[in-house]
Amino acid sequence: MPCFANEDIARVYHSPKDDLISSLITPLLRSSVRIRRSTGDVQSTALMLYHEALAEFLERNPVKGAIRWLTSNRVSKRDLNALRNREAYLLNDVIQSLRTGPPKDREGDNNWGPRIIATLIEKGFLEWKVVLPETKGMYHEKAALFDDPCGHTVLLSGSWNETLAGYCLNSERIDVHKSFEEPDRCDEGSTWFEKVWNEEIPELTVMHIDDAISREMLIEVENEPPSIPKKRPSRPELWTPELMFLAIQDKLLPDLRDPYVGTLVDPLPHQSYIHGRVLSRQPPRFLLADEVGLGKTIEAGMIVSTMVATGHARRILILAPKNVIDQWHEELWEKFQLTSWKYENGYWYDSYSRKQIVTGEGIFDRLPEQEPKILLVSRSLAMRSERLDELKRLSWDIVILDEAHKARSRKEGIRYRRNNLLIALETLSEKTDSLLLLTATPVQLELHELYDLLRPLGLPEKWDRESFRNFINLISGEGDSDWHLLFDLAAESERFYKERFGLSEIEFDKDLKAGIEFFEDLPPEYDQEATFAKLLDIVRLRAYHRIVELSKPEQRLLKIALYRMSPIYQLTCRTTRNLLRRYHEMGVIRERIPQRKLEEPILVEFEQNEKELYDFIREGYLKPFYEEYSRAGISRNNVGFVLSIYAKRAASSWFGLKKSIERRLERVRRALEKWDTDGVRELFGRTAVQDLASEGATEAEMDTELEGAEEIEEKPSKVTNLEEIRNIAEKERNVLEELAQRLEDLLSHGTDSKKNRVIEDIPKIVQRRRGLIIFSQFKDTIDDLADSLIPEYGSALAKYHGNGGEVWNGSGWDSVDKSEVETMVKSNRIRVLVATDAASEGLNLQAFDALMNYDLPWNPMKIEQRIGRIDRLNQQSEDVSIYVVIPRNTVEEEVYSRCVERIGLFKKSLGPLQPILIEDFVSRAILEGEDIGTAIDRAIDEWSTARKHTELVEQALASVIPADKWNMSRDIEESALQQLLLKLGYEPKGQVWVRDGDKISLRRSLEEAEILSAAASNRKFQELIAELGEIPRELRVDNAVYKLVSGGGSLALVVKPSENDGWYFVRDLTHLDGRGEKQIGVTEQDVKHELERLATQRRERTKQVKSLQRFNRLDSWKEDVKHSVLGPLIRHFSGDY
Repeated sequence: MPCFANEDIARVYHSPKDDLISSLITPLLRSSVRIRRSTGDVQSTALMLYHEALAEFLERNPVKGAIRWLTSNRVSKRDLNALRNREAYLLNDVIQSLRTGPPKDREGDNNWGPRIIATLIEKGFLEWKVVLPETKGMYHEKAALFDDPCGHTVLLSGSWNETLAGYCLNSERIDVHKSFEEPDRCDEGSTWFEKVWNEEIPELTVMHIDDAISREMLIEVENEPPSIPKKRPSRPELWTPELMFLAIQDKLLPDLRDPYVGTLVDPLPHQSYIHGRVLSRQPPRFLLADEVGLGKTIEAGMIVSTMVATGHARRILILAPKNVIDQWHEELWEKFQLTSWKYENGYWYDSYSRKQIVTGEGIFDRLPEQEPKILLVSRSLAMRSERLDELKRLSWDIVILDEAHKARSRKEGIRYRRNNLLIALETLSEKTDSLLLLTATPVQLELHELYDLLRPLGLPEKWDRESFRNFINLISGEGDSDWHLLFDLAAESERFYKERFGLSEIEFDKDLKAGIEFFEDLPPEYDQEATFAKLLDIVRLRAYHRIVELSKPEQRLLKIALYRMSPIYQLTCRTTRNLLRRYHEMGVIRERIPQRKLEEPILVEFEQNEKELYDFIREGYLKPFYEEYSRAGISRNNVGFVLSIYAKRAASSWFGLKKSIERRLERVRRALEKWDTDGVRELFGRTAVQDLASEGATEAEMDTELEGAEEIEEKPSKVTNLEEIRNIAEKERNVLEELAQRLEDLLSHGTDSKKNRVIEDIPKIVQRRRGLIIFSQFKDTIDDLADSLIPEYGSALAKYHGNGGEVWNGSGWDSVDKSEVETMVKSNRIRVLVATDAASEGLNLQAFDALMNYDLPWNPMKIEQRIGRIDRLNQQSEDVSIYVVIPRNTVEEEVYSRCVERIGLFKKSLGPLQPILIEDFVSRAILEGEDIGTAIDRAIDEWSTARKHTELVEQALASVIPADKWNMSRDIEESALQQLLLKLGYEPKGQVWVRDGDKISLRRSLEEAEILSAAASNRKFQELIAELGEIPRELRVDNAVYKLVSGGGSLALVVKPSENDGWYFVRDLTHLDGRGEKQIGVTEQDVKHELERLATQRRERTKQVKSLQRFNRLDSWKEDVKHSVLGPLIRHFSGDY
């Protein structure tokens, strides 16, 4: 019986390199019983290409509706004429006519194709419907569904029309999805086709082709020339093994470890290592947890780029904070040449922000046609229930969640309450095979939050929340551990991940041992690798009695081995600055990690009226009104959040505080005017938060300034006594009026000790260093400070905020984009940059080597992100200077002195898995009257206690060895491309290769040239490879034989290095000599058997992921029920009491 499972069909095809007809359409027609096609344009000339295979199809399936077309209303003149005058065009034997094809004596007979279509419709074999969107645009979907007698479906998706040009002339990409490997994707495609066919989509008008003709709804288009393009002759003399591999890499076995596939970046060693580790474990579901500024976005981009280029991914969803959406958008294009679409205020924007697709009620109702679809959406959008329902209806190849630590649960009694983002993450984890979570700090408050992130990635059944907690507590304890439990959990984890990733014990152990030589606790006389192997034997043999014989360092290394066997290491990749410094010392990387130099703080003495004003804000406004509003029944969380913003503003600038106080005063007045209807919500509901942000701040900046605003309740009061609250609001209005007047008086007299001191000190800093960036949390502050610096710096001054950059032109501020700011900094045109924290993400300023904190965030991780802009790889200076502006006798002075003294803030990288949450303690202390220093000490004490639990985790995760062979792979690829250009007649001229006016650059984005890379998605690469003609099935070079072999639905390139050798897989360019992989067999049949085995293994892993997702859903449901009203009964019968 014909069956798709027996056909060697690849995952992706690119024309003109691939012959779409012979390699894809013909094999599918050979096994099909039904065809469903969606297309924009259709012309009967396409039938010339596959007429014999179509004849065989109809001989087997001479049934009504065997073929169904959904098309736009564009029809060629000759086809439309045949449809209007059908009787004159009918054939007696359509199958025989298809078998023989167009008459040979009249090449491209103009009537043959139209007669075929007219007859197929008349006999009912072809059912044709026309689709008209309500928007008056064009129906433009491109897909095909083939069904076989075994019940399998193959879905093709891409951008090709049902025309001769669509199959033979255009540069096209077609992705292939098989129901026995991707059931959700095929079900989704089939369901959508049937809904459109059955007229169930209100926005689409669907009618039979005859109705469209009678109602004159069709548009005539020009006839396509009915001549089949002649295939280019094969030019075997031009082919090399390197070009063979690059030409078919998108169809190889899913071994995706080469980080250069589909990317324009030169990855650093740790990025190459992480890329290879993640993609060697399919499907990849990982937590990427590098320290701030070490390239998590680049690593994720490399993974996406490679999976797209090799045909493993075509629909990608990236959820990120609003303030980094633009960074993702730009870097995907600039570094990977990937077009992404960002959603913003009801529009989808492409990589140039030029195209706009207006969304309907559902933001995914109208999506761009081209593949792959990389969609960038604010994570806050996914947290809304209506948007989450939309996301659930779609399936994805990859989902990425940036700043994933925001997805967490809170312990409430005996149960854990998940926040909306965690619910969204768990939901989306069920709709994707590949899942990447990005965060530098996966643990915020408690270690169970790490469990929250790892569970959607896939945990062994025994690793529930309680086991996870016990494992960490036992392994982190200083005393005796329950080794039986630890060994059992480690063994379960090892079994699970070996099976899931298809790893042998050798491969698993190689990963466990990676970088063990970095472990410094063992005395020099120990052989580290041998010691580690001995410890693994103890675990696997359950040799508990041998533990007492181990030294203290060996016991510590044993715990690291257990951590590495656990899901914490198996699902996590992490790099630290300390590790990179080790790489530099070993000569692995050339790039130096600069030292941080904390300069003496810039201490500011307030004048008397400033001191009095600062004290009044805390004692006369914030503290008393926090107490009064809270006592009156308004949510303490809401009141505390709103009022704490003013405490931060007071420390930033008088100008910024004045703006905020004026906005708050206006809101209080507005609330009092409509008190009976919505007064309390106006004061402390979610809408009140908007007035707290800087004037002119973007939505992304508001997210940064008002971090935590999502916790604000929409209904902040549960009391009915509104009169009491009104009286408090009237008192607040009076105090605000007084504050606004005092601030006006202060500024009108030019009193601003902090700004004046900074303006005085900046020239000294700029004179000593190569450039200075000044950070503030608030846009109001940077606007005021930048205006004050114009007389001194003029055109050497710039601002950067959520809307991009601004440069002084002599009379005003000109807007510039991020790349222009970076260029001007690099060229030394800009010496001083004043920026909000929007610059702490995505702006590379290693040309500067000095940074000033104009105000001090109470969250040390925000400070770390700021410093990360200049403390970067490729920093030209040996050290970077950090300046902090500190007004005396303020909250900032307490934060600064405590953090510098106790945790070394500013002096060294703060990159723990668990950050220090000082901000919550400081805010509460200000509002409740607690001593600030005591509150900060308590926050640091709590962190220090928790830190003991994460020290071993840090060492287990971060000790890895970079894979340096990819540098060799990159060189081989570049050389192969240069040889290709030379063979095709291109000449090198500087950085550009030229032929007949055609200009090409290798991997470098140059305005005058088109980029050439070996990425399968690179259009120029496809065209040049097509010039070589058909890919040879076999190539002999010296004594080696290279051969393309297919089996199990996969294609492989294998090499036989010499007559006496067996066959080896070529997994990447470094394997062409046959030494990269173990021998897989002596005969070609051995190779085919291995391919079939690997294909079966891959299908089983896909099933396992689906099963895992179902288990996670069940596990989540069980946990919810366990803590519900049924909990006591369930725990009684399950023995949990």
